[in-house]
Amino acid sequence: MSDDVIDLQERVEQIASLAREQRNKRCRINHQTADFPVWPEAVRSAPNAILRSALFGIVRKGKRPVLDGVELVPAVKGVEIKVRSSVSLDQNDLDVWEEIVHWARKEDPGRRLEIPVRPFLEALGRKPGKPNRQWLYDALERLYRCEIFIRMEKEGIEFEGALIARLVIEKGKPILVQLDPYLPVLWEPGWTRQNLEHRRALGQNQLAKWLHSFYGTHKKPLAYKVETLQALCGSRTKELWKFRQQLKTAARLVATVTGWQMVLDENDLFHVIKHGPQVVDN
Repeated sequence: MSDDVIDLQERVEQIASLAREQRNKRCRINHQTADFPVWPEAVRSAPNAILRSALFGIVRKGKRPVLDGVELVPAVKGVEIKVRSSVSLDQNDLDVWEEIVHWARKEDPGRRLEIPVRPFLEALGRKPGKPNRQWLYDALERLYRCEIFIRMEKEGIEFEGALIARLVIEKGKPILVQLDPYLPVLWEPGWTRQNLEHRRALGQNQLAKWLHSFYGTHKKPLAYKVETLQALCGSRTKELWKFRQQLKTAARLVATVTGWQMVLDENDLFHVIKHGPQVVDN
């Protein structure tokens, strides 16, 4: 290898290192490195800001849409989310990401994790084997390649980085994964415990799982217009009437699993009434 090539590689590494340092400085504006909050073994967790957006949206089977350059992700008022050069993420990707966060929650922020493949798949309710192993690897690759910028206006919190900071996959070995040490700041304004039994009972209905996550962040849910929910979940169904039918089907499934009342009124407003103890941590 020539000296010119070595010099170029060193320059690229220097630029990457500088970019990481600039990103970390932005995270330090209001926070030092934070720890993940505490949650029970039987649940999973995610920041409300993420669950109230289309970052992990709904994706149809087949070829996933590719987000070219920097794109704004639909989110609730007061939350700004951008992604850079990523493939669209769905609710299964959210389950994988939450499982990684679950493994990391008791460790020092940013510590390298070694996660065996079999327990990882079993925790996701999937049987070990080549098809599910490849499915997991694909999801991890999507998460690793997704760079995000999140700004919470009211709290003055900004985060810029990757959903997974480091990933090494080698056949026959545990998955090596590392999260950004500043990632836990996203939990500070509010977060939600995801009920695993509910998530699994919803099967592969992407919209039902999104509704479960979205309304799980609300102690007293607001009424949303159907077209607003269509945007927030990242639906690519063009016809509003068709999405409305999908929403009704997904709502019936969520209501059956959770016991929530879900009603679409004559003004095209979607209402959710929740009963029993809530699991939102604000």
